[in-house]
Amino acid sequence: MSRGAFFAWVIVLGAPTVLLFGLLGDFGAASPGIGGGGYDLSGPVHALLLFALTGIWTVAALLVALLRRRAGGWALAFAAVGAAALLAALLFHGHHLPLR
Repeated sequence: MSRGAFFAWVIVLGAPTVLLFGLLGDFGAASPGIGGGGYDLSGPVHALLLFALTGIWTVAALLVALLRRRAGGWALAFAAVGAAALLAALLFHGHHLPLR
């Protein structure tokens, strides 16, 4: 894998994940919300985006590992990183899911 491709994979997962983790952080009432009236939808929306991003990342890395023999090792490592990010997202921000 070339150096540029490696950094592209890392940036595609890293930048949005860090941004969404930051948006889901508890910053009090000063942070803007999504939704109208007195109900804030930013938690569920950002959590679903984070789970979708890490889930799609993991599936895409697994597909690359299965379809491209040369990229198999790197792709499996990226899939493991994506799975770890998904697990961390579920542990830290799973309470934002609207599953009630």
